[in-house]
Amino acid sequence: MPKSEFSQAFTQLADNLKRYLELRINLFKLDTLEKSSRIISMLIATSFLLMLSTLFLLFSTWALALWMGSVFNSPALGFLSVAGLYLLFFLISYIFRGKLFIGYVIRHLAKIFFAETNHKEEEDED
Repeated sequence: MPKSEFSQAFTQLADNLKRYLELRINLFKLDTLEKSSRIISMLIATSFLLMLSTLFLLFSTWALALWMGSVFNSPALGFLSVAGLYLLFFLISYIFRGKLFIGYVIRHLAKIFFAETNHKEEEDED
């Protein structure tokens, strides 16, 4: 193999390697963009649902407190009993916080971060 052919082959190999690295960096950027977009959209949707749930809980709790106040013939006892229910829910949530919240969040974030993208499927088809 003459020296010029070897030099040309080496130059072509270096160009191909440079192009491959550029493509891999672009793929990494797109993959990061996709995953961060999923997380942001999940946070927006969760925030919206949390806001609606909070409003529902607020008004239904208010109604429950007023109803219990009429049952006890004392609005203060109605609101106090609803506060006791909130305290009970808080204690249960605090005791089981790992199973109820942390595990749920970790599973969903892991599903987003470690989800296989369609890029590998497209490469296999070529």
